[in-house]
Amino acid sequence: MDVFKLNFLVVGLYLTILLSLSKADTCGVSQFCFRSPNDCFPASECTYFVGWSPSNTEGAIDFELSMSGTSGYIALGFSKDRNMANSDIIACLSDNKILRYYASSRATPTRQTDVS
Repeated sequence: MDVFKLNFLVVGLYLTILLSLSKADTCGVSQFCFRSPNDCFPASECTYFVGWSPSNTEGAIDFELSMSGTSGYIALGFSKDRNMANSDIIACLSDNKILRYYASSRATPTRQTDVS
């Protein structure tokens, strides 16, 4: 499975998708991350991997999402109040599709335009 890098601008949703594979373990060095198992490397070998770091674009954050397996998804949501109402959600599917969802309340989010 490829690792997807997502770039979000803090004001509004600005999305850049880059396929990348990490060559060195940068967790705790140049990015923050959580993964399972805790010592897995590279990200494609993890059950799941989420990494984030400041972007070269001012006011933006780069996200890297990865999961193992041939079915399923990994998703990342942004909420102002931790309740997920009025929130954007990006889901990376195991078939290399990236989907965008919008949650207007604490209910099943609505699928928006596909990103890829």
